[in-house]
Amino acid sequence: MPGLTATQGLFGCGHPKSGETLVVSGAAGSVGSIVGQLAKAEGLRVIGVVGSQEKADWIINELGFDGAVNYKTDDLSAKLDELVPNGIDVYFENTGGPIQHYVFDRMNAHGRIVVCGMIADYTAETPRPGPSWGDACYQKAPDHSGLHYA
Repeated sequence: MPGLTATQGLFGCGHPKSGETLVVSGAAGSVGSIVGQLAKAEGLRVIGVVGSQEKADWIINELGFDGAVNYKTDDLSAKLDELVPNGIDVYFENTGGPIQHYVFDRMNAHGRIVVCGMIADYTAETPRPGPSWGDACYQKAPDHSGLHYA
């Protein structure tokens, strides 16, 4: 199932193009790790969001990702500025949480957001406040096609 989810989400909803930049949250997980490898095979620059240095090392050194953001220890804004200076074309959302705010601010016009999961909120009493998916779609993709659910 993770392979099918990754493949359908990335290609069926994300429509990646060689040379674009993809950010995937939960990058060391079963779906995120496959998304990143598929995107690399398609010629994308791939940045993964992870929760430990060990996971960051794994996705970069073993899976071939171009960079990693550790949401637990990195200055998220500064790290994304460093890793995605030309913005983000595809965001594959597996986790929700605070990283999404920083990613949305860096989405390129006509970028695509694939919402696969929001695991950070699954056990929360109340969901964390987040950006409006509708606002993100209307502001970043005027043709209203940029927000997809896998």
